[in-house]
Amino acid sequence: MKADFSSIQNKKDIQNRKEFRWFVVRAYSELIQLKQNGYREAFNELLLKKTVKLRADIENYINFACKKGFFAKDKYKVGEVIDALFLEIYECIEDVQNEKDLYVWLYETTHILLEDIGVKEEVNDYFYQNIENFSNQEWDKM
Repeated sequence: MKADFSSIQNKKDIQNRKEFRWFVVRAYSELIQLKQNGYREAFNELLLKKTVKLRADIENYINFACKKGFFAKDKYKVGEVIDALFLEIYECIEDVQNEKDLYVWLYETTHILLEDIGVKEEVNDYFYQNIENFSNQEWDKM
């Protein structure tokens, strides 16, 4: 009989998400206060300490996209995506109406950022695959 570890991993994943949601609700007012006082480094440190689950989700997405051939391995690094995400969070956190909305907003913002990376790759692929089909007039327009 084989051991079924999927349920154990699933429970850990659920617990991690609950802990992350709890952190987000608790940290909302502190993040807003840090932003309003201009403490960007402290803002980022607080996010960095507490967004381990979000970081893991981004890493999983990048690994999946590389395996599926959406873009080359090592083209996007998790740290670079996290930096872009933190910038977006810092710039737009005040758009979040209350602490309960922050959790969903973080995942929506992450999804949009990752989706933008995918769209950028699709455009680049299209351009480079069809480069010889462009006429001189089209080149001049670019």
